[in-house]
Order: sequence, then C-alpha cells, then structure tokens
Amino acid sequence: MKQLVLGVGNVLQGDDGVGHYVVERLNSMLNAVPQRSDPTDITAQELVAVDCGTIPESFTSLVRKHRSDSLVIVDAADMGLAAGSLRIVPPDRISVLYASTHSLPLSLLITYLADLCGEVTLVGVQPHTMEFGSDTLSSPVRDAAEALVKLILERQLWRLELLEGTRGFGGLM
Repeated sequence: MKQLVLGVGNVLQGDDGVGHYVVERLNSMLNAVPQRSDPTDITAQELVAVDCGTIPESFTSLVRKHRSDSLVIVDAADMGLAAGSLRIVPPDRISVLYASTHSLPLSLLITYLADLCGEVTLVGVQPHTMEFGSDTLSSPVRDAAEALVKLILERQLWRLELLEGTRGFGGLM
C-alpha cells in the first residue's frame, strides 16, 4: 500500500508549521531505518512525505505521479479544541469560505485530489498559537505531531477521532 503525506502550513506562524514538522520527522525516521523489521511498518518505498508549505495545490502533479492508495494531508486547524488535539476532518466540515493561509481552500483541493488517488484523509491539529514570526511549535502541538508520526508509520490513523458536532468550526488555518 502506497501512502503520500502532504504537510501544509506556514513555518513562520508558530503552530501552523505542524505539517512541515510531521513531514520532516517522517523523512528523518524513514531514512534512519536500514531495513523493515515489522511487515506492518511503512518503509520509505511505501511512504512519500512532502512539505507543501502554503501552496499545496502546486503539488497536484506529485499526487498524480504517485497514484497512492492513501493521501494524508496534515494541517493546523482551529477546531475549538484543546491545543494539540488531533482529529480527522471530514470534507463536509471544511469551511470553503474561511480565510486561510493557503492560496486555495483545502476543501476544493481535496475534491480535486480525490480523483487522483485512493482515500484522502485530512488530519487537523489544534494550534495553540499562530503568531507571525515564530518558527517553533508549542509543546502540545509538537507532542501531538510526534504522536501523529507514530500513527502514520504504524498505519493506525483509524485511531484518531473524527471531528464531529455542529458547534462552530473555523476551518483550516
């Protein structure tokens, strides 16, 4: 099973850089493992992790090229939860009208990408701070990112809760 992970966000806005962090950790861990010891673990040949910055729409050709079975998009999302909370964000919960740090709303991008690969999963990470000029993650978001990396490598994203409910959801950052 081939998996593609896209990290989205601005590394100069604090916790909005969580997608970048997850991609960097995945790549460093995959490059550090010389061989597969557990058949359920993902190897570098089965996982491609790419930092898309604030323009994930520029990476659609990569998604088309890899034709992965699973596409995971990681981004900071203001979900009204405790900082560092992880949720799978269903497409109908992404606000198209939300003013974000991305050029194109992720809801439109995901609709387009769904035709280029198998399953598309958007993982939102609740930020603590998105102060411009800060290039470090807050402790709760860094801890959540480390947990997410482990879940991705162990093929256990199904353990994450789905973002549900009707209370206000601001959309992706």
